[in-house]
Amino acid sequence: MPNEQSKAAKRRFNDGAFHSRYFVGHGIDVGGAPDPLGQYIGVFSRMESVKTWDLADGDAQLLSDISDNQYDFLHSSHCLEHMRDVEESLKNWVRVVKPGGYLILTVPDEDLYELGFWPSRFNSDHKWSFTINKSKSWSPRSINVLNLLDKLSPIISIEKIELQKDFFREALSEKNIDQTRCPPTECAIEIILQKRDLAQNTNELTKQSETYLQGQNIENHQYYKPLFSPWLGYGDFSSEFNAIKGLTIVSADRAYVIWTLLKQSIHLKGQVWECGTYKGGTALLMSNVIDEHVPESEIELHLFDTFEGIPSVDGDKDLHQAGDFNDVDIEAVKKRFSDHNFVNFHIGKIPGTFQGMEPAQIAFAHIDVDVYQSVLDCCSFIFPKLKPGGVMVFDDYGFPSCPGARKAVDEYFSEKIEKPLVLPTGQAIVFKISDEK
Repeated sequence: MPNEQSKAAKRRFNDGAFHSRYFVGHGIDVGGAPDPLGQYIGVFSRMESVKTWDLADGDAQLLSDISDNQYDFLHSSHCLEHMRDVEESLKNWVRVVKPGGYLILTVPDEDLYELGFWPSRFNSDHKWSFTINKSKSWSPRSINVLNLLDKLSPIISIEKIELQKDFFREALSEKNIDQTRCPPTECAIEIILQKRDLAQNTNELTKQSETYLQGQNIENHQYYKPLFSPWLGYGDFSSEFNAIKGLTIVSADRAYVIWTLLKQSIHLKGQVWECGTYKGGTALLMSNVIDEHVPESEIELHLFDTFEGIPSVDGDKDLHQAGDFNDVDIEAVKKRFSDHNFVNFHIGKIPGTFQGMEPAQIAFAHIDVDVYQSVLDCCSFIFPKLKPGGVMVFDDYGFPSCPGARKAVDEYFSEKIEKPLVLPTGQAIVFKISDEK
């Protein structure tokens, strides 16, 4: 879509909020080349600087080289639809903005731009389509913006969601023409968000909680505080997670679950498995736990991945596409574990890479393979070999981008006494109660 940012800039110039609130201070423009927002410094007089972040700078989903709370605003024009995981991308984009700062985003509206066709005929790299709010979409990869932002409500407030369709002509849409090629036409959803001040919110929640408990005459009300969230920067975990941030798309709260449950399971002296290693971030976190708690000779860490992306999908059950997550350099991943002699790589497609592992006794398994058949194969092979008291963590269970993962877990455990415990993080965990015999 050519010059969509510049089209929006002309419209935004006539909106005082962009001069007084949104484009104020120092910003970052994610996916900004070749039509960067920074060319309009001076047009928006309070916009001091804008860093353009594009393919050459790294993975826009992670922004791993950008520290937390760095920018006054983040702008992104027609980039979010190219991300592997939209929700994870937004969390990282919010992360780099200062509390109280703004995110100014545009995405293509699926009815105005895709015109009822999927995959997109006008941009083959689109991984998602967007609608503000529909009960049912024709697109198998549709994201309802209101539902998406509702999930992020603890960290953002919604300033504006608006459909931009000036100069859109229904007569041209019937001819299946990409109207963004017309100089004045936008076919977009504009989203403006403000990052919440979490410290301020926490203080307010504490006051509300204490007021309520006092009113209920509950003794020792000072102990009833808002939930403790150690993954937000507490203790040893903070430094360990910071060391792997750029190597994983697993969020801090999900990584904390893995870190904690592995420390609980490690006394079982069984093997530790990870299926779906990607760039090795969570595997590195687990290897550090093993290093700290047991001698190297006592526990093996086995890593299973194609290291070439998702190999195949079931179109009736999965939303991911074959080849997703293929931005991996296997030699670079191996190098990260050069000091860990207990780490074993199994490169290839599951379940073929399980061959020869039949005698294994497993204490802990992290399953992050995203699609139905791979998750089901992991359940079928690993759970019978899980030691009593052992744990399986399913990373993708609750995410709308991975419906096949949830279906596979639910099917496998439907007739077992063990049941998935679903967490607010999006994960599900299963504890092995006893040997199946």
